[in-house]
Amino acid sequence: MAEEGVFVHRRIPHHKGHILPKGSEQRNLLEGYRDLFFASEYGATDRHRYFHHLNSSQGLCFNLFFPLIHEKQLPLLVRSIGSDMSHPAEARFEFPSPREIAKRRTSFDFYLRGSDRESYVEVKYTEDGFGRAKQDPEHLEKFRNTYAPLLKDSAYLADECNDPTFFLKNYQVLRNLVHITPTSEVVFLFPRANRKVAEQAECARERFLTDAGRERMRIVFLEDLVGELITACRGTLLGRHYESFHDKYLAFA
Repeated sequence: MAEEGVFVHRRIPHHKGHILPKGSEQRNLLEGYRDLFFASEYGATDRHRYFHHLNSSQGLCFNLFFPLIHEKQLPLLVRSIGSDMSHPAEARFEFPSPREIAKRRTSFDFYLRGSDRESYVEVKYTEDGFGRAKQDPEHLEKFRNTYAPLLKDSAYLADECNDPTFFLKNYQVLRNLVHITPTSEVVFLFPRANRKVAEQAECARERFLTDAGRERMRIVFLEDLVGELITACRGTLLGRHYESFHDKYLAFA
């Protein structure tokens, strides 16, 4: 597409090649499954403010998971991420936390439910690490009312996670990890090339979790997952889709 989109910074418009023009954001989905996505129930998913950016992690998420949903290949996804979930049946984008009691709940990029467990998936692409929260009255109150009850007597989170200062310093990671339960796991999915995210995820697994918690947190590298999908689906529409996916998102690696 020759026309560039516009990013406004400090009221100054900047034309950027990685931003789609206004009204063309649907083109951020790869062509093979684009129309199918927007015609499906998933097409009504609330889109992020910067969904029209070609490096949108939400766009990546749609491009990665929807074709597997459409082709009824969720068991292939489960195997490819190393999960032992049985009979995956329900898949959702922007899935609101069922555990948090708050007006604004954590929204997971992708959610998968099988007959015996749930997977909460956090997707990163070019983001500069995981976010932290301010040590202000609003966030301290949310910690006390929402997260402290989930942390209490947890068999999966280390004791230091109960400290509000520590929790808010590592807010985005820990608000994901509190969703580890006897019947659920948390998956962090990102490119191996994003070293900052990789380092933070590895640190979280080693420092923030108990041995039982580590068994229920998965780190999945995007390069490995896409490579497995290409191999498993070679010669099919799905295989060609993931080859295009690789060209769009991983050709730099």
